[in-house]
Amino acid sequence: MQRPAARVTLALLAGVSAACAAAAPPPSNTVPGTVPWLATAGTTTLGFGILRLAPAPGAAKSRFEIEFSDYGDGGYSSDATSAALIVLPGDVFAASDAAYADSWRAFARAEGAGGSIAATAGLEVERDETVLVAYGPWDGADVGRPPSDRHTFTLSVRSPDGGRWRWVESEAGELVTTNWTRRPGVRRGGPAADPRTGEAAWIETRVLVLYDPKFGRAAGASPGSEEEREKVPLTPALYAALREVPLRWR
Repeated sequence: MQRPAARVTLALLAGVSAACAAAAPPPSNTVPGTVPWLATAGTTTLGFGILRLAPAPGAAKSRFEIEFSDYGDGGYSSDATSAALIVLPGDVFAASDAAYADSWRAFARAEGAGGSIAATAGLEVERDETVLVAYGPWDGADVGRPPSDRHTFTLSVRSPDGGRWRWVESEAGELVTTNWTRRPGVRRGGPAADPRTGEAAWIETRVLVLYDPKFGRAAGASPGSEEEREKVPLTPALYAALREVPLRWR
C-alpha cells in the first residue's frame, strides 16, 4: 500500500509538471530536432566558398546576385525558418578571429516550402575583390556533405549589368555562427537587419575549418600574385591553427 507522504509527493510533482508545461513556449515551426538559426540558443555551422567579383569592363561598378538553393535529402536539409546566405568581405578575418554582423556585405534569409528553399543576396562592387559566401546552416562540422553523391544544394551567381565573377572554391570550409548578444549596449560588433523581420541580428562568425590550407594565408605579408590575393587572409595564429586540422576531406 502506498503511504500518504508518497501520494503528496507525487501530487506536488504532477503540479510542477503541469505548471512547466503551461509556461513552455509554443512549438517551433522548424524541422523537428533542429534549432532555428536566429534563436537565442542557436549555434550553427555554415559552409562557405571563396568568390572573385569584378565590375564589367569599363564600368564604375556592377551588381551581383548570389543564390543558395537547398533541395534537402532528409537529415541534411535546411528549413525555411533557418537557412540563410551571407556575403562577407574576403579579408574579414585578417585582423580578428571573429567577425560580426555589421561587417557583412549582404544577408538573405531563405524562402520556400515543400523541400526546396532559396535565399538570394545582392551586392555591388566597384573594384576587383574577393568575398566569402556563407550558406546553410548544417548541424555540425562537414555535415553539408551527405554520405553519397546526391545533389542537395546549388550556388549560382548572376550580374544583370555584365559584371565578371569566378568561384575560387565554392566549398572552401565552414564557419560557426552564434547569437552573441541581444543587448545593444554590449559592444564587440554591431548587428545586421534581419531581411525578414527588420529586427537586429547580433551574430558572431568564426572560421571552423578550412578543407585545405591552400585556401588561406597568414595576414601581414603583402600578396605578390593574383593567386595570393584570392586566398583568405587570416590572423597568423588562426592560420597556424587551421593548418593543423587533423582531418582532410580532400
